[in-house]
Amino acid sequence: MENFWDFNAWGTLNVISVLLISLLAGNVLKKQIPFLKKSLVPISVLGGIILIVVAAIYKGITGDVMFDTAFFGGRGTATMEVVTYHTLALGFIASAFRPAQGKMTKKRTAEIFNTGVTTVATYLMQAVLGFAISLIAAKLIAGFFSAAGVLLPFGYGQGTGQAMNYGTIYETEFGFVGGKSFGLTIAALGFLSASIGGVIHLNYLKSKGLIQVKKTGEGAIHSEDIQSEG
Repeated sequence: MENFWDFNAWGTLNVISVLLISLLAGNVLKKQIPFLKKSLVPISVLGGIILIVVAAIYKGITGDVMFDTAFFGGRGTATMEVVTYHTLALGFIASAFRPAQGKMTKKRTAEIFNTGVTTVATYLMQAVLGFAISLIAAKLIAGFFSAAGVLLPFGYGQGTGQAMNYGTIYETEFGFVGGKSFGLTIAALGFLSASIGGVIHLNYLKSKGLIQVKKTGEGAIHSEDIQSEG
C-alpha cells in the first residue's frame, strides 16, 4: 500500500459501503412511497435497482464499468460476485436457526415431506422444460449452447448465487460464452415472475376464497416484519 488512500487496499470496503448505502436508499423509498410500502418488493431489490440505474448512467457518461474503476480497486465486479454467492447461503443458514412455531406433529412432518417432494419435482420440471427449449433454440440458432436451459431451476428455484455459480461453470469448463450473465438473467426473470405473476395469482386465490389473510395479531408476517427480521 503506497498510502492511506490506496484504493487497492480499500476497494472491497468501498464495495460494501456502496451496497449498504443502496440498502439505506431502498429502505427510504420503501418507507416513503405508498405503492412500494404496500408491495412485496424487498428492500434489497430496491437497492439493487438503484445501483443498476446509477451504474448504467455512469457507463453512459464515461463508457467505463462503475465497479471496475480504481475506487473499487479495479475488481469491484469480482467482489460483487463473491458477495452474491455467499450472502444467499448465509440467508438460508440464518433462516434455519429460527425457532419452530409449534411442536413437530405427524401432520406437520407430512407437510414438510410433501413440501420437499413438491420442491424437488418443480426443479425437475423446470430443468426438463428449460432443456427442451434450449434444444429447440440450438436447432434454430447457430452456436447456441444446447444445455443452457438446465440453468432454469437454478435461477427460478435456487436464486442468483447458484444460477451465477453454474453459469460460470458452463462458461469456463464447457465454453458457454456469457454463461455467468445468462444465469444471472434467468435469476432476475425468476424473481420478476414470482413478484408479479405470483402476487397476481395469490390475489386471484384470495378473491376466490381459496386462501385467507390473517389479521394482525393472528400470527401473520407482513413484508415490513420480514425486512426487519431478515
